[in-house]
Amino acid sequence: MLMGLVAPRALLVIENSGIDYLGPPSTYGCSKAAKEIFTSLGHEGNMGASQVSHGSSHFQMPASQNPDVAAFYDKFFFNNTADTNFLKTDGTFKSDLELWADWALLVLT
Repeated sequence: MLMGLVAPRALLVIENSGIDYLGPPSTYGCSKAAKEIFTSLGHEGNMGASQVSHGSSHFQMPASQNPDVAAFYDKFFFNNTADTNFLKTDGTFKSDLELWADWALLVLT
């Protein structure tokens, strides 16, 4: 719900999928649900989520996530064209949103 409350403003979720105590399956599932809210408002490009496993420290971000951060920076600070409509993980978990949301997505715009 908290991620969805940001809509339609920009939201970038950066996560380390390799540290279990950070809750990457939960973050991925919540990101998928929040993405539905952004999509229903017609602003799916305003939310992106990127999960990459990068060791034991959650105080670092690997270079592989730099393009995701740069895309949001370019689009929302400089009004440039960039693809910010992504939801990706390298985790082996998956989130079956259909098990929890038995309704069709409504377009509210």
